[in-house]
Amino acid sequence: MRRLTGILVALLTAVPLYGQGVRGLVDSVGYAVKPEQMQALLTVVEKLEAPAVARDDSAVWGKYGENWVTAVSPHDDYVYAGRVYWHLFRKYHAKTAILIGVAHKAWRWNEANRLIFDAFRAWRGPWGLVPVSDIRGELLKQLPKADVVVSNAYHAEEHSLEA
Repeated sequence: MRRLTGILVALLTAVPLYGQGVRGLVDSVGYAVKPEQMQALLTVVEKLEAPAVARDDSAVWGKYGENWVTAVSPHDDYVYAGRVYWHLFRKYHAKTAILIGVAHKAWRWNEANRLIFDAFRAWRGPWGLVPVSDIRGELLKQLPKADVVVSNAYHAEEHSLEA
């Protein structure tokens, strides 16, 4: 834990409005913020990636199966990373996700070597609010107090988990 520098941990499954316990979107440039934008993006990416899906699905999912528990994803706008998101998240069916992202501005907050959690009830996504799991509270109880910080202000400035 001591070697973790600038890691931001959030359980994304939440969002009403910042002042009301909901985390809003930080970065709307290059991202879908409305349902119709997300649907348009999915339609385009599905067409672009159809040949790769047909070619790769049996090789990838046939070898590893569909019961995976961990995925590593880039964090960037949809122009750059949208096609990667399509391959990764179209197979994701779990009810709960634990998201771990970078804290780009940890230096501004004078944070290092600690996990940064938020306390939002929900996060805002293109299709509405995503509630935060109670797992976050359980994790916080288990971690040494010196190794964590809970800050909605930090999370309100960070975009690494938004896409």
